[in-house]
Amino acid sequence: MPLDSSKVSDVCATSQGVREAAKFPIDPDDGYVEARSARRQWAEYVLMCLCNVAWTIDAAILPLFYKEYQDLFHVSQTQLSMLSTVKGWTAAAFSFPCGFLGEMLPRPQLIGAGMLFWATGLVVCSMASSFEMLFIGRVLNGMGLGVVQPLLLSLVADKNPPTKRGSAFGSLFFVGQVCNTLFGFVATSFANVTVFGVQGWRVSVMALAAFSSIIGAAVLAWIQEPHAGELAQRARAGMCSVFVKNLPKVWQLFTYPTFVLILCQGAPGSAPWTVFPFFTQWLELSCFTHTQTAWIFSMFNWGNAFSNLLGGFLLNLVARRFPDHGPPTIANFSVAIGIPFLLLFFYILPKPAHMGGGSGEVPVYCLSFLFFGLGASMCGTVNKKVFSDV
Repeated sequence: MPLDSSKVSDVCATSQGVREAAKFPIDPDDGYVEARSARRQWAEYVLMCLCNVAWTIDAAILPLFYKEYQDLFHVSQTQLSMLSTVKGWTAAAFSFPCGFLGEMLPRPQLIGAGMLFWATGLVVCSMASSFEMLFIGRVLNGMGLGVVQPLLLSLVADKNPPTKRGSAFGSLFFVGQVCNTLFGFVATSFANVTVFGVQGWRVSVMALAAFSSIIGAAVLAWIQEPHAGELAQRARAGMCSVFVKNLPKVWQLFTYPTFVLILCQGAPGSAPWTVFPFFTQWLELSCFTHTQTAWIFSMFNWGNAFSNLLGGFLLNLVARRFPDHGPPTIANFSVAIGIPFLLLFFYILPKPAHMGGGSGEVPVYCLSFLFFGLGASMCGTVNKKVFSDV
């Protein structure tokens, strides 16, 4: 049977096109359209960075003052750990439904409302006269934290093209960690100082509440939702319709091995970062003073900040050349490097013989915590970038 010459030519043309496409890989940024002016892009990104600053400080602020809570409320270590536990459970409980709310309502509105909500929780914590009141404030605080984080990260991803998300996330976390470092240093140093008749730790918590309220109001007023037209259609359909429509998409994510592996890594991977703020209390119990503790732990935060920045730019570098194996390699290195440092802190480095006698050990601890933060902090940036791509 003779071949149709037109079909043969079509097949040849298709084969040639495939070979040409192999020489020139598809641009990951293909299809991304930026309609905002450069000025608005920077203004919105700065606001999102400030929002992350408030979130980062808020997530780590209370462990800075656990020694003061013990002295004031006469509570045990187990009771203090419940503050972090209840915050984590509350944040987790509110994160999942907010993903569906973000399909109906503008995310900047939800983020702004969440910041105002966690600011309310901080006010309650700053005015606490009992451990129960502090507990209630932490629950309110966890609600706001759970609302803001997933929506903020998705907004950052949507407002940046795929090949620039690495540096966008890296810079976001860099700014957050730098400000957290400065705030933590000052707050720890003045935790037991009285300011106009008010305890220093209460002043720090109230200052963060005021800052969060201002940034939350600015997010509400300035940042625009990139998918506003689609949200209006979904809102008319109702919450139940959005839930039913998107639930299969959620289940579909579990068919992606990358997504499942990151989730499985999430529990053991995030647990240390929940514990790391307790280094402040551990150092103080090891006979370092408030000022010495502030210097040591601030070096860890500085390393964390620059690690996020470095990790973001490394991700941009490997996004085109090694898209499959580059990010996992960075993440695995970041996780593995923390193990020898933790052994160094707990079993090798000397501790002060008495309270305030650790001046000779401070430089060694500062340097060790700096390199620990620099090496161990890249994995979070990698995971969030990979999540946004999935």
